[in-house]
Amino acid sequence: YGAEMVIVDGAIDRMAAASPTVAEAAILATGAVLSRDMGQVMERSLHQIQLFSLPELENGRARELAGGIMEEKGICTVSERYETRPVAVKTALGSGSEIAAALKEDTRYVVMGGSLVSKTLREIIEGTVHYKHVIFVVKDATRIFIEPRDWKYFMKAGVQIRVMERVRILAVTIN
Repeated sequence: YGAEMVIVDGAIDRMAAASPTVAEAAILATGAVLSRDMGQVMERSLHQIQLFSLPELENGRARELAGGIMEEKGICTVSERYETRPVAVKTALGSGSEIAAALKEDTRYVVMGGSLVSKTLREIIEGTVHYKHVIFVVKDATRIFIEPRDWKYFMKAGVQIRVMERVRILAVTIN
């Protein structure tokens, strides 16, 4: 209707509004709603900023393939020769073992059409060593549901995650 700016209200536990498909940028509002412990507030807020700052997938051919896979809301592996192999699961939730079994020596990407959660990643790590050469791709950081402690573990284990679109953070407010 001709508005020059639209502001969408959200909070740290309602991340969907920060998705690049919804908004051009986000202001992260955080504070005591997360915890009475200021250390916890800082840890979780910094973790969310890290997620929002994840690098975009740069490989043009892989981006093109990933975009199509995400439109279908599927899960596929992509080989070093850009061959796509669908993983026969409806969702990544509870399917880490199946995804791990689908990883081969030549797998370079796992494109997740939906969400990425700790349990799925943990099952993948426990199920195969091939994850170390793979980049996991999600649409944007609002689709990642991994607690700070788990995130640190996955980063130490060598998990690589890229997004199709970064969340652009304009500011962080603390209440």
